[in-house]
Amino acid sequence: MNNNKTMKVNKEKGNPTLRCQITDDQIHQLNSIDFIWDLQEYNWNKNFNALKKFKEKNGYCMDPKTTYIHKIKHKDGEEEMLNLGTWCVTQRCTKSRQLQQNKFSSILI
Repeated sequence: MNNNKTMKVNKEKGNPTLRCQITDDQIHQLNSIDFIWDLQEYNWNKNFNALKKFKEKNGYCMDPKTTYIHKIKHKDGEEEMLNLGTWCVTQRCTKSRQLQQNKFSSILI
């Protein structure tokens, strides 16, 4: 019985599609060590959780200064410094861009 799952990884800029083989067992092994499958989602959640802690400490989350650095501690004891203010600005810009795109799309329909 073939237990392989094929996952396509599309390369940007028109490069050919790369096919990778990974078995269910390999997926299970990676999951057992808390392998991060989606780095973008992982980083977003890390910053969001830091913002929640900022709000718990300060009572608001409206405007951490762009220079505000938040220190988090990982499970392995490593510390990481997050620029929480800049992350908040990025979230606002992203939402604003999405609203503008939606508005433009509705005009075209």
